[in-house]
Formats: sequence, C-alpha cells, structure tokens
Amino acid sequence: MRIYSSAFCLLIFLAVLTSCSTLPVHYQDLVSRSDMTLDEIINEVSETRVIFVGELHADPASHRLEFEVIRRLSEAGRKVAIAYEMFPYTKQKALDDWVSGSISMAEFRGIYGRTVKIPYKYYSDIFSYARENGLPIYGINEKTSIVRNVSKKGISTVSAGYLRELGFTNCSEDQEYSDLYGFSENRQYHGTQLPFLCDAQRLRDASMSYRIAEILKGDNEVTLVVLVGAAHAAKVAVPGMLAIHGVYSYRVIMPDVFKHIIKRPQGPDIADYVWY
Repeated sequence: MRIYSSAFCLLIFLAVLTSCSTLPVHYQDLVSRSDMTLDEIINEVSETRVIFVGELHADPASHRLEFEVIRRLSEAGRKVAIAYEMFPYTKQKALDDWVSGSISMAEFRGIYGRTVKIPYKYYSDIFSYARENGLPIYGINEKTSIVRNVSKKGISTVSAGYLRELGFTNCSEDQEYSDLYGFSENRQYHGTQLPFLCDAQRLRDASMSYRIAEILKGDNEVTLVVLVGAAHAAKVAVPGMLAIHGVYSYRVIMPDVFKHIIKRPQGPDIADYVWY
C-alpha cells in the first residue's frame, strides 16, 4: 500500500496544471527578489557542494529543469553526481550497473518499473545523460517498508541505534517543520488515520540527508545535484538536516507553486531560487 498525504496529492494536481515540456523561463532570487536566468543561477551555484532541485513528480517542466542543471554544470567543467529520491539506497547496484553499461535499457527499465511509480519518461533524459557521461547516480531514499511501519505504528518500530546514525529527531522537537507541512493539524490521509505520518516523513528526510553526507564524504570534489520532491527540498527538511552530518554549502531551487502547499509565499527560509 502506498501512502499519500493531502499535501502530496495537491502537488500532483498542481503539476498537472503547470505541466509543460519546455524549460521554465522565469526564475527569481528569493533574497533580492530579482529576476534571473537559469545560466545566472548555474554560475552562482557552480562552486556549491550540493544543489537541491525540488520537483513536482508528475511535471515534465520539473524534470527538464533538473536535466538542464545537471547538463550545464557538467559542461561547465564541474564533477557532477546525482542523488535520486525515487530509488532506495538498497537498490544502488542497479544504478551503478546502469551508469557503467553493465545492464541493458530493458533490464534497467524493468528494475525501475518495479521500484518507482512515476513513469520512466520523466527521467529518461537524465538517466541517458548520466550513462553517456559517466555521472554517478545514488539512490538516497529510505526503505518503503520502514517508512510505512513508522506511519502506522510510530518511530519505535525503528531501532534506536539506526535513528542515532541518521541523526533523526522527531517532529515534536521541531515545531517549524510540523507547522510548515500542516502536520500539527488533526488530519486523515487517504481515508486512513496515520497519526505518525509526520515522523515517517521526517525519517525519510533524515535518511536522505545522511546518505547525501556519505556521498560528499566519499568525494571532496563532487558537485551533487539532488533530485527530490519539493516538500523534501525545503530548507527545513533535507537541506537543514544535512548540517547534522557536517558543514556543506548548498542551494535550493524550487517551483513557485510550492507556496500553495505551505500556504504562504516562499522566502529564503524555504529556498534560494524559485521558477515558474
């Protein structure tokens, strides 16, 4: 069973409304509120260790932007790697085999189809470019079974040692996090009461931040482009949790429509740049 929050469903709806096969043309710096071009953003972030690109999963424009960020950084001479939310870290071998050319397109698409619910076409250009140019792709998501159990039964279903390794803190210790996504409200999700959904989401964020840090520790020169859903890319989520594991420079690029999820305009506490 797959669990979706009402916020996630709204993101899917917004993606349908804003879908477009072309690269977004409008970008804004959230500190200065000045308009920018994508090339200007790439120039600003080129020395940054981690670049979070918050996506709308079903929106072609999101994925076109992700591809262009990867391509332009790579062609500017940066050593680029990709961190990918949709694959759990337990499926890393499939990603390694794909990039190395050890498995065929048919084999990889078969694994993808059994792992990811979002159509392959949205990421096809990214996967092909990574393979053609030898860019590593890292799966950073937590195992679905663990997240599902936490959603239903609470964080006590996860060992204390593993939580310490991830640097996990629960939602009750971060009111800003709970409030931003509406988890402070008494809500039902997909018709099922899931009282621990906030901690489940936070566990995913903690797990992804931990795995991003491990990638960075393994290569001091890499520029890591992180492809995650917009809710995970907000600074209070994965980027902020990254600080638990070390000091790494990062920038966040988000879709402007994320403001409809948090029910307020985005500012530099959420992201560095927005596109629309």
